[in-house]
Amino acid sequence: MSQVYVTLIEVGSLVENLHYGPFSRYWWEVPSISDSNTYPHFPIRVSQKTKTCLNGSDFYLTIHISDSNHMLPEYYCQSDDVFVIETSTTKAISKTYQKIFQSKTRYSGHIVIGWNDKKIIDILSTTIDFHPFSCKLGEFEIFIYGLGLSARSDWNKVGDEYRSSIIYRYKRHPAIFVSEIEGNKCYIRIYQDFELQETFVGDTPDDVWKNSGFIQKFSESNYLGWKIRLHCKIYLNYPFHDALLKNGEILI
Repeated sequence: MSQVYVTLIEVGSLVENLHYGPFSRYWWEVPSISDSNTYPHFPIRVSQKTKTCLNGSDFYLTIHISDSNHMLPEYYCQSDDVFVIETSTTKAISKTYQKIFQSKTRYSGHIVIGWNDKKIIDILSTTIDFHPFSCKLGEFEIFIYGLGLSARSDWNKVGDEYRSSIIYRYKRHPAIFVSEIEGNKCYIRIYQDFELQETFVGDTPDDVWKNSGFIQKFSESNYLGWKIRLHCKIYLNYPFHDALLKNGEILI
């Protein structure tokens, strides 16, 4: 594929309940570029708009909140009088292109929307208080989208506003398990089909996982909850407490 030039027309905005809510993992992307100064995730911003020219025609891609599911993004692609709404950037740009040129050509949505362009990624990553990050633990990807601080050793120094999510089975189907600290309590909230199914409460991370009855092998081994030792890159824009840092690691 020839070089694709992308112009960022609108930066878009962050929405608190989307980018830092239970389904926030669907509102952040991992950069496809290799750069040590790039954040681990950048936001899929509501109303972000880009323009690119393909085969002599201008294509405009805009991100909206889905009409059918208000917790997910949706992608609008327009070129002249052709207009397509899809669940992914690749589907949106490819279907629009195919309608115009009557071809089977497919384009990478990440490239056409500028998500492989460091300059655009840097712009999208500005004015953000906390950049979520992910860590792999066995079969799980733990998405951490909030870090609070406390003096409690049984919480491993994290505190109010700590939030993370993993995907695991609930009643034989995939669900999102959200771990949170609110006030002086630890919570696990299980969401399936974007609806809250169950809530568990405990005094410590180990307590709440034990109360839930889920993923006990990790809870008992101190691998899940907030007693796992994750090797994560530290980003200097977040004021981590010294007690949380040791040899470039976060204790969660």
